[in-house]
Amino acid sequence: MAGLAAGAFGMTVGYLKERKQFGIEIGRFQALQHRAAHLWCETEVTASAVRNAQGRVLDGDIDNATMAVSLAKAARH
Repeated sequence: MAGLAAGAFGMTVGYLKERKQFGIEIGRFQALQHRAAHLWCETEVTASAVRNAQGRVLDGDIDNATMAVSLAKAARH
């Protein structure tokens, strides 16, 4: 899911750079920049939570792995 979100973000940024309205790229509109920045932050938080859970499981820190996996599941919503 995190990879899919990153791919969708890449497509969105490409569209923001390509599509024009009123003679300028829509990616120059501040409201759309804020929405794109929010989407980027959400994908990064999710990826970070997943990497944290993977690291804890691989390191054998099973006591904290359960919490980290739950956090990774919650971060994708």
